[in-house]
Amino acid sequence: MRDIATVVLATMRKRGISALPRNYELIYESILNSDPTLSLALNGVTDPSDQAALDALCRAHLPHLYQATVSDAALDHLKTEAKTMLAVLDEQQAEISRYSLLLAESNKRILSKSTSSTRILADILGALQASTDDKVEHGRTAIDQAGESSLEMRRIRQELDEYKRIANTDALTRLPNRRAFDEQLAEIYNDARPLAATALIVMDIDHFKRFNDTYGHAVGDQVLGLVAAILKAALRKDAFAARIGGEEFAILVMAAKPQAIQDMADALRLMIARTPLKNPKTGASFGRITVSLGLCMSDQADDPFDFYSKADIALYGAKAGGRNRMVQYRPNLEAEFDANRLLYAG
Repeated sequence: MRDIATVVLATMRKRGISALPRNYELIYESILNSDPTLSLALNGVTDPSDQAALDALCRAHLPHLYQATVSDAALDHLKTEAKTMLAVLDEQQAEISRYSLLLAESNKRILSKSTSSTRILADILGALQASTDDKVEHGRTAIDQAGESSLEMRRIRQELDEYKRIANTDALTRLPNRRAFDEQLAEIYNDARPLAATALIVMDIDHFKRFNDTYGHAVGDQVLGLVAAILKAALRKDAFAARIGGEEFAILVMAAKPQAIQDMADALRLMIARTPLKNPKTGASFGRITVSLGLCMSDQADDPFDFYSKADIALYGAKAGGRNRMVQYRPNLEAEFDANRLLYAG
């Protein structure tokens, strides 16, 4: 049986569905049949290229992918507060302009009259004093309003940051999700650092479907949680690990040397294989977890898609070689194992 990731992507290609992370999650859940109503609804979509229809299904059946709705409302609120602050500043500018005109007019009147005219000077000074008092009061009000708007904008910004964190976090493992990974991957090729300094490891849990079929999805979730916990504990502080779909994880390591990354990947593989998976109540073993890993260095690729594709090809090389191993991408690797096992085969 082919791996679930292969089946998902092959299904997306066959049906003409855009290769978006949320579409991957949609097809993944449909194939697992975790929600029969989702499978029926997806089969009812007459035009799979209609992204609006697919997004409607995502909103209905995978609401965790759509934190953006709340985020957009907060952003609108932020824009409103900014407009309010700008209106206050515009009013202050108008007040200053009026005050400047009053000063100019007063100066003109003083110059046109004798300085001994006490009445004229008293009138002018009285007008200036009244205008100054009014201006000071308006200034205090503007400062208060600006302060309130600033506090509100800070609060909204904090809310937006929290919404983004939630939207970029996998709910099960608490690792960054595919959306966060895609953002991080894109930054590599926008960075001034030498490309050779970045490594990508794509890791897949071997025979994950067997855990689900044999012991149920709760144990499958336990497997995912255990692997995620090992990643958090074992990786360097500057490494970025994400769950990018199903049983697949990705790791980005900056300032990396190929041999050091190979050693790290193998150490990680052995650590996972040696960690027991047991029933928390009975202590009975569910079997051994093993993983396959594909490694690619960023100077071997031209862009983010090419980078991920080559790491994924290396991953499938590891699977074709017997699983529970790490393979580094090299030219013509595809020719070294069956073409029908390639994720990106036509």
